[in-house]
Amino acid sequence: MKKHIPIICCVLSCLLTVLCLFRISALEDRLYSLQNSVSNMHSVLHDDIRNIATNVKNSVEEGNNLLSTSSYSLEDPNLKNGTVDLSCIVTLKEFEPDGTTAVLTCNDKEYPMNLKNGDFVAKFPISIFDSSRVTEVSFSKDGVVRTQALDWYINPRDEFVPRLYASCSGTSTGSVSGANTFNWHKNGTLRVSVEQKGGLDYEVNSLDLIRVIDGEEVERSALLGEQPENAVVFGKKPAAIVTNDDPLELTLEINESFECPFGSTMLLMVEMTDSSGFTHRAIVDEVKVSADGKLNDDTIPRWHGASGNIYDRDGNLICGVDWSDVNYSYLYK
Repeated sequence: MKKHIPIICCVLSCLLTVLCLFRISALEDRLYSLQNSVSNMHSVLHDDIRNIATNVKNSVEEGNNLLSTSSYSLEDPNLKNGTVDLSCIVTLKEFEPDGTTAVLTCNDKEYPMNLKNGDFVAKFPISIFDSSRVTEVSFSKDGVVRTQALDWYINPRDEFVPRLYASCSGTSTGSVSGANTFNWHKNGTLRVSVEQKGGLDYEVNSLDLIRVIDGEEVERSALLGEQPENAVVFGKKPAAIVTNDDPLELTLEINESFECPFGSTMLLMVEMTDSSGFTHRAIVDEVKVSADGKLNDDTIPRWHGASGNIYDRDGNLICGVDWSDVNYSYLYK
């Protein structure tokens, strides 16, 4: 019996070791669960403290806010003048009507407000193409001026002006063809869309693909009216009525070669005129050929994906950016 005692002790030791391992594993699980619980409690407590701070800040700001209500609306767009009326209404929480005056600041210019049925109102024109910012309204009584920040950012163009988008995907190749001539071949798809997100309806009077070499138009193809066989157009013909729910979309397969003289820049552009009298132009491709007949990859990347520039009846750029340092004023005569 005595000779089995060491074996029995070893077996008991192994069993105790296994039991300890199980206990250690259970303790590790409990510790991990406790750590997660503490972490979650810390996150909840942090969020609660942050919410309390935010609520206190909002309450302080609300308590310091001079206004009970404030709002604005855009009315009476005048596309010929390029303006739209901004109508603003603000209501003081507490005020004495007699002797209280109000002034609204928009684009760093002050506009006096009139008292009407307990509200201060103002209506004045702003640019329909440029964004405007109403920064504050000030109230004056007995020489004491109180100012309330507003920070209204207004972009009428999104509501009242159609946007022309055009792009041309695919492949292009080029080679020298004859003396002082570079032959550029485009095989791809032209995509054109005209959007009007506001409540006005616009009629697209013309939509053309034009080719320009060094500021001189050399070719123009109509995309509305008589259609090429490989063009697919969604919209009315020959003109299209563009609304918020019914944009104009067009696709056209292009497989054509264009000749470019050495030392020249060629632009492919989509040009649109609408019922407002404005002209929209969007570049879809640009080719620059050096004086020794080599293709220059120094193009204008910033116009990719951007909406087209807008020009008035006199050809002045009123919305958009210059594409390059080249003067394309010929287009606007």
